[in-house]
Amino acid sequence: MIVLDFKGDADYLKHVYVESQKAGRQLIIFHLGYPKLSARYNAIDSFSRITEVATRITNQLPDEGEASAFKEFAWQFINVIAMVLVVMGETPDYLKIRRYITDIDALLILYGRHWLAENGPEDWQDELGELQDSINLKSLPRIDQGKDLEAVAMVRYLNTHVTFDQVLGGLISAFRHDREYFLKITVSIKPFLEKLTTGNIASILAPDKANVDDQRPVPEWAQAIRSSAVVYVGLDALTDPEVVSAVGTIPCL
Repeated sequence: MIVLDFKGDADYLKHVYVESQKAGRQLIIFHLGYPKLSARYNAIDSFSRITEVATRITNQLPDEGEASAFKEFAWQFINVIAMVLVVMGETPDYLKIRRYITDIDALLILYGRHWLAENGPEDWQDELGELQDSINLKSLPRIDQGKDLEAVAMVRYLNTHVTFDQVLGGLISAFRHDREYFLKITVSIKPFLEKLTTGNIASILAPDKANVDDQRPVPEWAQAIRSSAVVYVGLDALTDPEVVSAVGTIPCL
């Protein structure tokens, strides 16, 4: 049973709790108004295909007229970010997507170091450092100007050591876009991500499972269904309707 309480009324929650206890059923509470007491839920950490991550995030963008092109490009960049995170053994979440969609240089450096540590020559760090030191800022192509020099050196170095890597290819393609053009494309999705990752709500929607001090549960839908649990969702719509509107677009919530 899923109980949707748009206002997040405390008395109603008490009533749900009492009835759940009477029925002997587990109660899972997800409440935007009480983040310290709420369960945590990452809507993009479980998927059959990695492309589902980008689809879930960009579904709320308009797809008519010129906006459809921005939606397609935003999907492409988010899909690249998600693939890189998974290959590096990290779980995609809204905080990471928000960070790297505006700082693709940092992600390129992380993945480049990850790839070279597993596949590169033994002295790759020395060679990469020498290459970075040899870069002349005045002779940089316009497309590389303003970008992280280590990222620029990483691309040049990897191009001489990698024959084919689908993930790396997509990441380099995103990196090579003009910075201003890249920001224009991603600006459509940034407000949505900020609504989901600002303040206390970030710890609910982008849970850090490695934080052993955070004892709030991170239930899975399959687990809740198997145990016939009652899932209470308090959206606290009267406090911040903009955030509630964004949370309401999250799949499976």
